[in-house]
Amino acid sequence: MNEKNSEKKLAISQKSSADLNVPLSDIAQLHISSLSTPSKADNDSKASSALKENAKFEYKKGVIEFWDNERNNEIENLDIGTDEKSAYGIPYWQSVFEIKQIEKLDGVHIRKMCIYTKKPLSKLPALEFVYDNMLFNVLVRSAKNPTYFKDESDQLLLKYTIALTKRLTNKDYTCTQENAPYFILPLETAVSESVFQEKIDWQEIERTVANDTKQRIPLHNSKLTDKLVFKPNNENKLFFVKYTQTDSSLQGDISIINEEQNTLAKDSKNQSETVKQGPLIQAFALTKETRQFIKNKNKMDVGPETKSTVWLKPEEHRIFPISASVYQASQLIPDILLQIDAFLLIQQLKTVHNLQFIDDVLMLEAFTSPSANRKQDYERLEFLGDAVLKFIVSSYLYAKYPAYSEAELTCLRQVMTSNKSFASNAKDLKLHRYIISQSTVRRFWRPPHFQNALDSNKIKHWLTHHLVSDNTLADIIESTVGAAFLSQSIDGAVYAATQLKLPLESIKVWSDLRHIWTSSPASATGQINIDVVRVGEMLGYQFKNYLLVQEALTHGSVMDSLVPCYERLEFLGDAILDFFVTQYIYQKHPTAAPGVLHNLRKSSVNHHILSAICLNMGLDKHIIHVSAEIAASILKAETIHKDMQSKGKDTDEYWLHFNPPKVLSDVIESLMGAILVDSEFDINQVEEFFERWFKPILEKHISVETMAVHPMSQLNTLVQNLGCINWTIQNNTVSSAAQSQVCTLLIHGKEFATASGKNIKEAKKNLAINCCKEIENDLERFKFLFMVATDFDTFCFQIPKVELHAHLNGSLSPATMKELVERKKDTKPELSQFKIPESLDSIDDFFPLFRFIYQLTDDEESVKVATRSVINEFAQDNVQYLELRTTPRACEETGMTKNSYIEAVTSVIQEPREDIIVKLIVSIDRRNTLEEAQEAVDLALAFRSKGVVGIDLCGDVKKGSFESLKPAFDRAKEHEFPVTLHFCEVIENLAEAPEMLSFRPQRLGHASILDESCRKIVYESHIPIEICMTSNLICRTANSFKEHHIKELIDADHPFVLCTDDKGVFFSTVSNEYKIAGETFNLTFSELFNISYHSIDAIFGGNAVKTILQNNLLAWKKKHILEF
Repeated sequence: MNEKNSEKKLAISQKSSADLNVPLSDIAQLHISSLSTPSKADNDSKASSALKENAKFEYKKGVIEFWDNERNNEIENLDIGTDEKSAYGIPYWQSVFEIKQIEKLDGVHIRKMCIYTKKPLSKLPALEFVYDNMLFNVLVRSAKNPTYFKDESDQLLLKYTIALTKRLTNKDYTCTQENAPYFILPLETAVSESVFQEKIDWQEIERTVANDTKQRIPLHNSKLTDKLVFKPNNENKLFFVKYTQTDSSLQGDISIINEEQNTLAKDSKNQSETVKQGPLIQAFALTKETRQFIKNKNKMDVGPETKSTVWLKPEEHRIFPISASVYQASQLIPDILLQIDAFLLIQQLKTVHNLQFIDDVLMLEAFTSPSANRKQDYERLEFLGDAVLKFIVSSYLYAKYPAYSEAELTCLRQVMTSNKSFASNAKDLKLHRYIISQSTVRRFWRPPHFQNALDSNKIKHWLTHHLVSDNTLADIIESTVGAAFLSQSIDGAVYAATQLKLPLESIKVWSDLRHIWTSSPASATGQINIDVVRVGEMLGYQFKNYLLVQEALTHGSVMDSLVPCYERLEFLGDAILDFFVTQYIYQKHPTAAPGVLHNLRKSSVNHHILSAICLNMGLDKHIIHVSAEIAASILKAETIHKDMQSKGKDTDEYWLHFNPPKVLSDVIESLMGAILVDSEFDINQVEEFFERWFKPILEKHISVETMAVHPMSQLNTLVQNLGCINWTIQNNTVSSAAQSQVCTLLIHGKEFATASGKNIKEAKKNLAINCCKEIENDLERFKFLFMVATDFDTFCFQIPKVELHAHLNGSLSPATMKELVERKKDTKPELSQFKIPESLDSIDDFFPLFRFIYQLTDDEESVKVATRSVINEFAQDNVQYLELRTTPRACEETGMTKNSYIEAVTSVIQEPREDIIVKLIVSIDRRNTLEEAQEAVDLALAFRSKGVVGIDLCGDVKKGSFESLKPAFDRAKEHEFPVTLHFCEVIENLAEAPEMLSFRPQRLGHASILDESCRKIVYESHIPIEICMTSNLICRTANSFKEHHIKELIDADHPFVLCTDDKGVFFSTVSNEYKIAGETFNLTFSELFNISYHSIDAIFGGNAVKTILQNNLLAWKKKHILEF
């Protein structure tokens, strides 16, 4: 660009900046960047800018005003007097949930439910959910007239709502009558659709509130309809009653619940044998798990589990206070109310910003971020809105500034439609209040204003705040315009754009453009050098202003033309074409992912396809230019094009196989601009041209199956599918004339590949082709070099972890045991006779194995070998910090003392390593005397400088007592040693729990059984708990992984650390514990990462080590850039 044009461009920027209220620096930066070839520094700057746009900032969520307690207006509007109001009672409006398409959940009928609100609920669209891989709808049918409740009924309904919420969330809530947003209520089974208020199931409400869990099952009642039963010691495991067998015998194979272990016992000695029993209940178990019915992206509901029929003994079970149909219906309630909340918030947004004309469903989609992981988010609407805004802004600028050049108009459009500008508008309008940005976390759900005393600060913060990036705020502007366009065509889009603070002066609807448009120099009279009528016939449009046609066909090589060249009209036509092609693709592919839509648009709008259309129309013969090079290029393109057509090679995207001159595609766009301007911005006229010439070729040649994806798009898709978005391409200019441009692909800042070309476009294409081949040819090498996690198991292995509950001797692997046996084959040959197991089938196998291990580690050198092997194995499992624990041991036979034992362990711990940090906790066995316990503290103090960081209470949970050893722990505390206690592993431990908690330990081990008193203290004190799921299952302190008490900790957001306990004897790893927790409770990568990150807070290694570990983990996350 010459100096004169540069000055003109900057001058026009000053003028446009003032017109648009945009800082001059922003526009100037655009000009500067367009004048130079980007250097490495430029690329780094752009990368930094992109990171800032992607950075997320914290905002307060919007409050749904509908759930406020103002009801005065509604009461005042009732057609009754003031005295009558009090006589009637308190008015509430009922809304019934009509569930369509499904009648049962897991084989149990769903009861019709409703809510009563303090104000009439506005009309809501059908709510969509998924169950058993099938979509179903919930219609919210609201009564026009209120129902009146007296105070006593009012209070009962609130108690029921709180009780039902507690059952759904396993948490206690409080809420005042004044603050209660609604009542959730069951309706009678025979409810009519025409009558509401008389059909509330008051008996169900009273029974649930009474919470009588001692109601026995009638022994001779064969019709326990709509009932759930449970064992008194396990309310979490519910059984749905199918039938009661009152006969005293059953023929054949039966399954009965074993009273002691609550597990199925088979009696199948003889299929024909008559089994003598009392009355039995035929039932199946309801799995108590968190169900999610809101449609999630890339995740379908797994549907009902296969239910095995079991026979229960009535005398051992009790009737659950909630009916089966109500209990199953209640599983849907949180998701229904979450959807209602979302629509109420969207309706509030529409009212605040006067956008009521936009469809509710579209508006919700427009404000749902991809981070929410919903089935539908704003990306498709953003794709559409981007093109609609480009069209509106381009048309506005063309009409507003008739003297501006194409370059100047482009700069202004970039400013008006930049992410920075859009994000700024969104912030001014406080749109962040209405964005759905978080995945649905059912364990955090509760009705508005419901309070839980045990809520952590993290939960409270999550409920009221969210993280939103500037990119998301900018995307919301585009998606909202897309929703407005679908709701009310181009006029709706223009109006929405003005409401969203785009500086479109003097226009509120599309037709306003006619009033601001003033004729360009093309309206002057003069000689016409083209056959306007013939061109009009080709286009299917007859021009009123012939000079516009001549302008649209005049190339910039013509210096003394009566009219300007086509660049201004090309600027407009480019936006028009994007607008129509995007609409066409959006409507034709209603379920296509955003990436597919973008690829389809690239195939539909490019230099090659437009040139083919130009040649098909014969417009190439009417282009005005004075360039011999252009003439030769046009002739060559025309010849190849005709040859391909004559040989039947014009299939699929055949135009990609010849290289036409750009002028052919330019005139197609400029002519579309000319039609729009000549028709006084009548969109229908341009649409007819699009339908005539573009739609047939798109229908014939462009599809998802046949489109040729650009190599750069292929590379983008390939790398991102592997879990990586932290990659960039660096452009450099070299001295070679033939291959002057070099492009380098950087992944996580590391160079992956380089390619060159005669220009940047060609170099990038060559680079992408080479990279795709290299990655696909050696995918495993790529994963290894650039550390891209591909699946759940790999993620659990790769993530850096901490291990805080690992007993040294119990962590010996079979391989280490065999090595130690080999070392002792001469001194203890009998050890080789012991069969080292490859798995632990029963807790009964545990104790012989430990006695064997103690014989293997009865001397200092064996202890060192064992310690080193254990540390190596944890390091190989990507454990970055390890706290081993062991009780000081002595062996008179070998001369090993407790002191030399601890010295052997710490000497290995102190060996320099870069892959893991290791510390030691000295354990005091419950069976120790106080003197032995004090000796353990002495050893901890003596070896404190060599890696000892804490004291532990361990051993047989039914032996000894904490009280007898407490003086030793008091002494440890005096010396500022952190303490962890094996705590409440069996019910017998509850008696000493208050004293242990009053000691205020820094951590607790297991905490498998907590009564309400213990739970309150533990939760309020935020004491981290060391969780060992595999160990707990084998030791029978947990019935199953699904019933493990970690679920309660997750729900309460209480700190815990995933550990192995004895990884060698229980045959587990820390990675496996992460995998078990993740698969059992459907934890996301982000949630698993947070478990690892927050585990660091619980270490005994000191703040400096914590900082190192946290920085390492954050660096790992940044390096991997997975879908957190």
